Amino acid sequence: MPPAGTPQALPMGAFLVDELGRLGLEHDRVGGFAFRWRGRPMTLEIVPETLSHQLPAALAGECRLRLSARIGRIPSTALAPERRPDAFALLRFLPTQLPEGWTLSLLADHGLRVAAEYHLALPAVVGELLVPATRFSLELAPYLDVLEEYGVAMEA
Repeated sequence: MPPAGTPQALPMGAFLVDELGRLGLEHDRVGGFAFRWRGRPMTLEIVPETLSHQLPAALAGECRLRLSARIGRIPSTALAPERRPDAFALLRFLPTQLPEGWTLSLLADHGLRVAAEYHLALPAVVGELLVPATRFSLELAPYLDVLEEYGVAMEA
């Protein structure tokens, strides 16, 4: 038990919350949350890089903030064979148009995932997580419009 008067971080899943409401991470844990944007599953993960042991557990340290979204699927041969060539052409072109640092991956089920990484110093207030997640979602919006035009939708 900490000495009387010593601030103690409260555990909340993988997170620790200090007396000011700032978030940190438990040792060797990845924290984050999932949400949906325009029907697409999105994730935000906080992955520790270096940790400081000056605050309780791993409340302080440099982290990577990973944002990713499953943005659609290449149309299947059975359902829309005429749309596949255009979808694959878009898939070859799209990475050159994404913001710097973003990556596009073709998954085994012909799903598409876009991801970006940023640096984050902990402890952080919730807004320091929500602002990048919101910015990522809003910057993704025009690409979703183009994907939908080419038949690359979630249910394709």
